[in-house]
Amino acid sequence: MQEHIKTLERRDVIRGYTVVLGQGHQSRYVAAQVMIAVEANQSAFVVNRLKKFRELDSLYSISGQYDLLAQIGCDKTETLDAVLDTIAAVPGVHKTLSSILLSDKLANTVS
Repeated sequence: MQEHIKTLERRDVIRGYTVVLGQGHQSRYVAAQVMIAVEANQSAFVVNRLKKFRELDSLYSISGQYDLLAQIGCDKTETLDAVLDTIAAVPGVHKTLSSILLSDKLANTVS
């Protein structure tokens, strides 16, 4: 079998490989949405600081009581807790409100 795969690679039939993660790995991923209220005239500074977080999946400006919505992804709850504390400590952050994402109802529907 291994020789057959090498032959396919040499003939350029197989050009690369990819990994598809199973449900077991995805269930170990912890995500949260964090609404962030920013002090006046501090938005650009806060955004630049948040962009440096490797756990940051997305960052949106929003309307309402809060100014920003960040989606954070971590490997475990302890890491998420530390990231949330670090976000709250960024100079210019007035307050935060976090929600941990539990399940994706669209992905878990049966058709």
